[in-house]
Amino acid sequence: TLDQGALGILIPVGSTEPQFDADQVQMLRDELGEQAWLAVDAGERFDLNTALVFSHFLDDVQADWFENPLPKHDVAGLARLVQASVVP
Repeated sequence: TLDQGALGILIPVGSTEPQFDADQVQMLRDELGEQAWLAVDAGERFDLNTALVFSHFLDDVQADWFENPLPKHDVAGLARLVQASVVP
């Protein structure tokens, strides 16, 4: 935990309700504060459009990392997402 010296957290997302995922991420960001490192792992569960929208949301909440947003075989989608997102 952060009070034990951790620098941040990785939260899994990728439910069938992206708004639920966003609410969970927002709640954690509010609790952790902006100084804590925040990463999100979608477990390859998003399609390109959902990943694009979610990446803009992650930029707004100052997330530091967006892991496995799309299936790894979607090379074209991943390339497009990388170009459109500022969250690594």
